Amino acid sequence: MSDAWDRLITEMIRQMIREFISRPAELLTFGLLAHRTSSDRDVLHAIAEQRRDLFLITADDRFVKLFPEAVQRIIETGVEQTIAEIGPSKITNSRDVTLITDITGSFGWH
Repeated sequence: MSDAWDRLITEMIRQMIREFISRPAELLTFGLLAHRTSSDRDVLHAIAEQRRDLFLITADDRFVKLFPEAVQRIIETGVEQTIAEIGPSKITNSRDVTLITDITGSFGWH
């Protein structure tokens, strides 16, 4: 059963990456990402939480995007290799959280 879950999660990560690669600078809500990938927003949130090496989640837990470093790794090694690599967990410093909060707040996305 674990192999089936691993394959499902890997496919969901692929779908998430496709969405972000097609809109590299865009912050997406989990709801919009779920709609675009025909997935559940809570499941996508849990996947993004597990893969902090790939995804940046805003301080208010509403928005997500690919880390620029993840985009670079995808360009250099491809999607499959990037998904297979489990990098060190990203610890967002307070400056990054403030910046993302300021960006989302400036659009009225509270």
